[in-house]
Amino acid sequence: MITRLGLVTLILVLFGQVPLQTANAASADNPPAGRIFRMRLTFEPVSLDWNLGDIPIVLIQNAMRGLYKIDEDGSVSADLVKDAKVSSDGKTWTFELQPGVLWSDSMPLKAEHVVAGLTRLLDPLTASTYAYFLFDIQGAREFNQRRPSELGIKVLSDTKFEIRLNHPVPYMKALLTHWVTYPVRPDILKRGNSIWAKPSQIPTLGSYKFQDWQNEMRIVLVANPLAGTPQQAPKPWFDRIEAWIIPDDNTALNLFNSGHFELVTEPGQAAAKRSDVIVKDSPITYFIGVGPGHPITSHQKGILALSAALNRTEIPKVLGVAHRPALEFCPPEVWKMMGAGAMSGDFPRQPVPVTGSKEQAKKLLAEAGITDLSDKKKFPPLTLRYYNRTQIKTLAEWIQAQWKTNLGIEVELVGMDPKSFFYSMLQNPPTVFINSKGTSFPDAATFYSLFSEPNMQNLGRWEDKEYSKHVQVGDTASTSADRVAAYAKANQILLDTHPALIPLYFRSTEYLIRKYVKDLKFNALSGVDLVSAHY
Repeated sequence: MITRLGLVTLILVLFGQVPLQTANAASADNPPAGRIFRMRLTFEPVSLDWNLGDIPIVLIQNAMRGLYKIDEDGSVSADLVKDAKVSSDGKTWTFELQPGVLWSDSMPLKAEHVVAGLTRLLDPLTASTYAYFLFDIQGAREFNQRRPSELGIKVLSDTKFEIRLNHPVPYMKALLTHWVTYPVRPDILKRGNSIWAKPSQIPTLGSYKFQDWQNEMRIVLVANPLAGTPQQAPKPWFDRIEAWIIPDDNTALNLFNSGHFELVTEPGQAAAKRSDVIVKDSPITYFIGVGPGHPITSHQKGILALSAALNRTEIPKVLGVAHRPALEFCPPEVWKMMGAGAMSGDFPRQPVPVTGSKEQAKKLLAEAGITDLSDKKKFPPLTLRYYNRTQIKTLAEWIQAQWKTNLGIEVELVGMDPKSFFYSMLQNPPTVFINSKGTSFPDAATFYSLFSEPNMQNLGRWEDKEYSKHVQVGDTASTSADRVAAYAKANQILLDTHPALIPLYFRSTEYLIRKYVKDLKFNALSGVDLVSAHY
């Protein structure tokens, strides 16, 4: 089914009502005229404001730079940072920036720009759901909650700044790879939030800069004129990147087949058997989040019954993608990236079979004291909320059928566009909802901190003091072994003794890429590097 947006886009392309450089592909086997790269976005971002975090990774990681970057193997290396010194107690970091780095409008990068970005991320007026990333900084939590505090972030000179922590943070460099921590110019912020809807007026530090954003249509990047000069980002081969917003998989596939895209991410079930599909494991977990307010989800055994009723081995076939069925929360790739050595199968899992078990599910439901679901006042239907994407809708319908068949539970599905979905979750979480958690930075802390702090991304409002204690140890311990041991204890609570979620699968991301596209690179966090790519 083609959405309204997809249909409009397809008509515009087919009838030539788009810029010439987008519609002029000679055939599916020949690149477009000029150094232009065209790709699909599966959703429209809320904003281009990287402090908010709701921006496609492929755009921000090619347009901006951070203090540190993630390499292809998941390791962390310095980018804007020349040097970083850590105090003997591990609580004070002093950073020195690379000299001579310029914004795309030729203004020099200064330490105050980095401090402005970090401070703005924490500012309650920004209302970033990622503010909790920085709560280990002195005074950060208080500052975010509008309580009197002295924030432990300080400019020392044009090229140096300081971060003071409440305790050592072993993953500090990894954390500073995330785009919500990227520098922001105070002079740009003075123009007001409307600046983020004016792409051509947003200076950047990366190989590209924003040029245009047509709502519900496309976002355009063009090469940063300073790229390739000394101390700047590498010069890209492509002069122009066109990112077309096509939520519907079939529409995106049709446009790829007709020669209008060089790259389509997540092409959908119709493309599953194509020989030119590239599949890469992504460190992203899809799960069913558990909210308050229903007799089944109010009981530990009830949640485990819902989990046991799901045969996860069916998911790859149902969705037409080689996703990896999961009973865990943190993907195995993350443990490898942080050097912990923990592998899938060695870490605590949810205590149900991956193939599902109708008998175990019913037994668990009975142990929760639920044996007769006919009383609709006592046991109303479960409401499963999800955001409208072709595959997510299919997944929701599969869950609905599994719970009905194996437990006799009625499930009402509520699909919403992504923006409305996340807004509604902040206002009123449902009983159960489909969500995902990606590896924001290459460390297990990004997964377990989601539930250990009061933050806007904890959509089910779940909390457990004992869990938070274990996560705190995992976040601060000096050795990988101690960190893994602490996270294992937290994991046992999260998935078993007081379950907050029902794991479903680790995502495998599919890509359709034109044969004439060379040297397109992917980092370990599923970022796409367009800088080195060429025809």
